[in-house]
Amino acid sequence: MSNRRPPHLIQFSMVGLLLLAILIYFPRYHVAFVGDDYVQIDYILQLAQRPFTAFQVFDPFYLPWYYRPLQNLWFLGNFLSFGYQPFGYYWLGLLVHLLAVAVFYRVTRQFGLQPAVAVAAAALFAIFRHHMDVVAWISAIAIVLGGLFTLAANGAYLAYLRNQAHGGRYLALTLLFFLLAAISHEESILIPPLLLWWRLAAGPWRRVDWRARLRANLRAVSRAEWAVFGVMFAVTAAYVALQFLRPNLTISLADTPTTHWLDYLAPANWALFTADTLRRFLPFIDLRGGFLLSYPYVVTLAVAAGLGAWFWYGRRLTRYGLVWTLAHLALIYWALWSQKPTLYAGRHLYHAWIGLLLALAATAQQLLAQRPKQRNRATLQQLAGPALAAGALLYLLAAILTTQAMQARWLARTEEDMAARAQMRQLLPEVTNDTHVFAYRFPITPDFLRSVTQAWYDQGTQLLSPFGPLEELRQEGQADADFYVFDYEADGRLYNLMPELQQVTHTDFIWAQPPAIWQLGADDAPLAQLDEKVVQSVAGPEDDRRFALQVAVNELEGWKSYRYALAVPPGGMLETAVRQTGQEGQSAPGMTFRVRLQTGDEAHVLAEIAIPPGDTSWHGIQAPLPAQDTVLLYLEVRGSGLAYWANPRITISDELP
Repeated sequence: MSNRRPPHLIQFSMVGLLLLAILIYFPRYHVAFVGDDYVQIDYILQLAQRPFTAFQVFDPFYLPWYYRPLQNLWFLGNFLSFGYQPFGYYWLGLLVHLLAVAVFYRVTRQFGLQPAVAVAAAALFAIFRHHMDVVAWISAIAIVLGGLFTLAANGAYLAYLRNQAHGGRYLALTLLFFLLAAISHEESILIPPLLLWWRLAAGPWRRVDWRARLRANLRAVSRAEWAVFGVMFAVTAAYVALQFLRPNLTISLADTPTTHWLDYLAPANWALFTADTLRRFLPFIDLRGGFLLSYPYVVTLAVAAGLGAWFWYGRRLTRYGLVWTLAHLALIYWALWSQKPTLYAGRHLYHAWIGLLLALAATAQQLLAQRPKQRNRATLQQLAGPALAAGALLYLLAAILTTQAMQARWLARTEEDMAARAQMRQLLPEVTNDTHVFAYRFPITPDFLRSVTQAWYDQGTQLLSPFGPLEELRQEGQADADFYVFDYEADGRLYNLMPELQQVTHTDFIWAQPPAIWQLGADDAPLAQLDEKVVQSVAGPEDDRRFALQVAVNELEGWKSYRYALAVPPGGMLETAVRQTGQEGQSAPGMTFRVRLQTGDEAHVLAEIAIPPGDTSWHGIQAPLPAQDTVLLYLEVRGSGLAYWANPRITISDELP
């Protein structure tokens, strides 16, 4: 490789490329966090109060998430600097990617690529159709950091190989960058085998005794190199072992049965993964399916044949890039796709794309080097340069158009979130440690509600649980006036789904426990116990939506009874409301609802309401209950259609002023 300094045009091209990447990837939604961002900040919120305890993130069992201490520290530093203002997070994340692009260019030059080819490869790395959810998503910073340090480790090792006599510091840097990558992202475990492969693949392999070549390359590895490789492989082994021991809320390897791993050795699974991956690399391919997913075996055979020929006829860097790509994709398949295929996204190609670009760039340089010197002959080889340049430009254009479309979707999504935030702040002006927020539906997954609430209300400390989806409220089983339950309609309206909680001192949810469901016969005698799932829904007219239990009834079957065994506190009051609708758009035919209470051997009717045909309004039921350690409460309905019991509950309000 020539040591000649690249011309100024190349340097200006790199600067222009980085500026273009900023224009393309700096998000238009920079005023909002997205999805997991809220949870990542929640993870470090306690550390933000005592930054000197940040070393805890290096404990593999500190967080029930991926082991990525550097990402935790990155979020901590950003939070201490910018708080809940995401603008700075996005800038720093984009700068990390730009630094990775610059290091990528440097490494390609170290691999021997010519400046123009290296710039073209850097352009394709800087702007890729799937970089939107890695470069412009704060929570994906671990992938970018891992890519940066992986490239840096390669660069340091290449520098050592060029000057082994005085390259001790480069070996030390190789180890340092590997360790930084290891605490950044899981794909770092591939650094040691890839570097060793590059070391042992030196020299010509065709028409020679490959065993002799391998022995010669092994002898060429210095003791210092073996020591560094030994440390890296030992760290990798410990790292992999930890993944099977530590908890992980997203993907738990420890809980994966052996039979599951064996299932994913089946050709059908890796053929589908191959087709799924190929469509992500191709421009303008519908990600929902099409030919590639319809014929995965054909696609896989074609890919295998193409890669085999490419590997055989390619040079050392081409083969290295292909091995890099396949190793990363194999890891993604084993650790992610085989566990939760729905999580597989474009961001998981960030590392594999680096290897594929190395192979593409090396192949392009190989083709360009074979062009004949006679420029007056219009041969295919003479057209290789313009054809490759045109292909790269078209791929870049496709990536830019795809990114712009995705930017628009993410902007619409965050605008929806911010509109919900404004509505929530209006419904609930402030929160305290006594506040607990739940949601039936929410623009952001309800599982993140505590983290979202902390960010939307600028909380510097973690709020006390419970928070989250309705299942969390069901497990809690009770509420006070500081419990808020929201629902989010498709039209963008956020509203208080249970305003009744703020009207009383205490609420015990009857629906929080599973009922015994019976079909009653004559004289209300139990006829048969039904194996039915309790259906929870939101029902009612637009201006009076309520959480309710939905019961499907048939006139010919008589009473359908939901029996609950309850403890009634002193002053307890039964409260609910009932409503009817017809089946599948039919008019409401009329129903009868009743509530019975059994404190001894017999049950008596607390309330009974007959709703006439066509009436779909809510009808309230309120009845005092005797204080008992155990009573049986029956919610029963007879008729035809769908019946609704709105938030059946026991309330206490005697402490209210």
